[in-house]
Amino acid sequence: MTVKVHAANIHDQIIAQEVLEPLIGKTPRLKAVFADLAYKKISLKNWISENLNSQTLILKHPWQGSQYVWVFPGKDPPPAPERPRGFVPLKWRWVVERTFGWFGHSRRLSKCYEYLTLHEEGMIYGAMIRLMLARLARL
Repeated sequence: MTVKVHAANIHDQIIAQEVLEPLIGKTPRLKAVFADLAYKKISLKNWISENLNSQTLILKHPWQGSQYVWVFPGKDPPPAPERPRGFVPLKWRWVVERTFGWFGHSRRLSKCYEYLTLHEEGMIYGAMIRLMLARLARL
């Protein structure tokens, strides 16, 4: 749909609106934008609902965001959600991670070799075109 490569010193939350701007008016069937806790900014959620006519769903583990609980004096706090040991995948997060894994199959995208971000974006488009053509050829 769209690619935006930027410098590593810019936080994703700041650049997210710039990444999504090219999609305005081009994705009428887009119902939801999945994001992790780094994108929980209210202004970004409002911008997505106004401009893309979709909702923002923040993906998080059940134990995240429950560090502090206010209780009435004399009442016991509710038990904290149990945090399992090891790696616990988030639902829908695997879609993004899988896409980054596909980029690793392309030699030019296995590391950041490009000097300009436009060159890196072009390499990503090329890798995804190659992947989609390979899938279409199997049909």
